[in-house]
Amino acid sequence: MWQYEALLAIHVLLLVLWLGPDFVSWYVAWLVRVPKFEWPVRLQIIDVLRVIDQYSRNSTILLIPTGIGLLRLGGWGLQDVPEALLWLASCVCFIWVIANFWFTALQKSFHGLKGFYIADQALRFSVAIAALVLLATSFGSGGIEFAWLMIKVGLFAGIMLAAVVAFALPN
Repeated sequence: MWQYEALLAIHVLLLVLWLGPDFVSWYVAWLVRVPKFEWPVRLQIIDVLRVIDQYSRNSTILLIPTGIGLLRLGGWGLQDVPEALLWLASCVCFIWVIANFWFTALQKSFHGLKGFYIADQALRFSVAIAALVLLATSFGSGGIEFAWLMIKVGLFAGIMLAAVVAFALPN
């Protein structure tokens, strides 16, 4: 069962690559608002923020296919779902990461990014709904270990929904 352990190690690494840079990007975003910095300095900080934010954005997305794999390999769930559908969901996540990197890291202008960000939020909302459906259909089955998994899935769904709400809010 080395596949499960390897996937678990990747999943944990992605969690660290998500939360660590996310805290740094929050701090760097706060620096952009400091009025003592001139605009050229703020623009350089925004470029640094864009690079740092890529780690957390892409790691969040890649947690989905590794989580799907852990659910399936660990026998926690998704046994009734066809394998082709799970591969399709994973491929959508990989394409999502590539598009995210292309539009937010490689593009130097913000022209046309609104459509990408709307698609990004739609995917995040879809992932949150799928996680909530998984949570609702699995509620009440399993022991303590299963309860931990359901808390994790619920937290992930909440974080995805919070990202969608934060995007919709002004400023």
